[in-house]
Amino acid sequence: MSLRKSPFLLLVVLLLATGCAPRLYVQQSSSPFPETMVSLQASIAQNGYTLSRVQRVDYGLNKRG
Repeated sequence: MSLRKSPFLLLVVLLLATGCAPRLYVQQSSSPFPETMVSLQASIAQNGYTLSRVQRVDYGLNKRG
């Protein structure tokens, strides 16, 4: 039986695969961006992780001119 012929089996496989994905944590902040980033980086370091790169992705969201 192939996965294409069994939608249920395909669904089970997809659910199991997403269960193995790393967790994503979301937190809203009322602080300005620079202070929020400093706090986030400190929290990441306190949990034993190391940042390899920081890149802003909001350039398209800012008004121009």
